Amino acid sequence: MDSRQPIARTESPYPAGVTAASRPTVEPVRNLDLEPFEPILPILARDVFATYGPGSLLAPLAVHERLYSFVLRAGVVHEGDTAPREHLFVKVSKYKVVDGSPDGMRQRVEKDFAVTQRVFERMAEGESYGAVRPVACYPAHLTIVTEEVPGETLLKVVEQRMRWVFDAASCADLQDVFASAGRWIRDFQEPAEGGFSLEWIRDYIDSRLQRIAKVSGRRGERLREQVLEHIDRLGSPLPTEPAAAVTVHADLSPSNIMACGSRVVVLDFAMARPGHPLQDVARLFTQLDLLTLKPQYRQSVVRPLQQALLRGFDAALRMDDPAFRLQVLAHGLTTHPQRLKAYRLATKIAHASGHVSAAEQRILDLLQATFGLADDEVSRLDSGAGA
Repeated sequence: MDSRQPIARTESPYPAGVTAASRPTVEPVRNLDLEPFEPILPILARDVFATYGPGSLLAPLAVHERLYSFVLRAGVVHEGDTAPREHLFVKVSKYKVVDGSPDGMRQRVEKDFAVTQRVFERMAEGESYGAVRPVACYPAHLTIVTEEVPGETLLKVVEQRMRWVFDAASCADLQDVFASAGRWIRDFQEPAEGGFSLEWIRDYIDSRLQRIAKVSGRRGERLREQVLEHIDRLGSPLPTEPAAAVTVHADLSPSNIMACGSRVVVLDFAMARPGHPLQDVARLFTQLDLLTLKPQYRQSVVRPLQQALLRGFDAALRMDDPAFRLQVLAHGLTTHPQRLKAYRLATKIAHASGHVSAAEQRILDLLQATFGLADDEVSRLDSGAGA
């Protein structure tokens, strides 16, 4: 395990014995807009000096603006070197009010860093997964600094390997990657306070259905009634006692999982919280289903990856498990507000067990009527879901 300790502070003192002449600096850069990072670059330069040794230089390399943040990729150039030995990612979150609190964004950044640190301590040396190393956190500047990990995002790997592929065998090695992701989800979980009863899950799904009913009138209300009846039937064999809560990532997707060979590293823990034990695995399963909404991804190629994901998480877990199907349904209603995509997801969920029940077919019929889909389009979507 790396013995270097992460830094969590807003101001950083110089290491003992550092003179004015030897104080760390940031390598000058042209053609990079560093304005979002200007408040923290002097602090980070000192922390790089303290963490990586005297003479270490922070070298900005690239800047990316995302929807909710600015990200700087920077190298750490050691004294006497001409190229970086390590690379860092500096993420400055854009300010917004979170949960009604003006300080909510700062608290989210602090939690992200704390969970990143805990995951690194617990999971950095896993057999099939690793962990990103936390370097520094500056909560007053909504900034987290981590070391770069090797590999590509799982989304990029999937896009490169699976676009217009019709033979699942050609992507067989990706099953090991998704099995590793399943093991990561399993091992990330720790006991948390609270529990999740069938009633709680039903209420959560109903809150989504009410949104559909609000905009769809009587048809939407009929849909809501049918889905709730289906949930009651689906949940009837489940234990009455609540499922014990565990720590979940709560925002897991192929875009925040790094893959290098068959090893994975998960990023971005700002949304981590107590949740249902099947929440993360169901969310990633649903994210894979999203790919099949596009014509370049075949269900026959994606399905083995979903099975590998479940196998890595729990060899006994099946796609037709009632508790799992409820979690997938909850994610599906959250992810697809658009009418056509909602129907596509619903029909894929209905076909997941290999047999569409009469209750599920009634729900699909109501969805078709509510969304105003033509018979030939529905036929094509249903046929594709069973591919």
